[in-house]
Amino acid sequence: ALDFSIPKEGAVLWSQSLAMFKDSKNKDMALKFIQYIMSPEGQARLATSSCYWGMPANTKAALTDDQKKVLRFDEQPGFLTRAQAYPAPNADLDKKMQDMWTEMLQAK
Repeated sequence: ALDFSIPKEGAVLWSQSLAMFKDSKNKDMALKFIQYIMSPEGQARLATSSCYWGMPANTKAALTDDQKKVLRFDEQPGFLTRAQAYPAPNADLDKKMQDMWTEMLQAK
């Protein structure tokens, strides 16, 4: 089985965002999708998806006891105290890193 740990020195925090475009043609559906993703059920589905397991943002996520055990739900507060947001040392380096990431994502 795979395992994970966070070094005592800390680690970079992984975060994701949702947004709706101002001129979206389907605002009602976009809002419903965002509401579902942020709901306890949506958070549980994301947290236990086949591509990765991750800690849900909604602490009321509908997780089973076994899923909470795999995610080390009880240890998350400690993990979060040792995690930090993505550090951008300076604007130029950040732009280069973003450009490299975009290029990698678009590679064929």
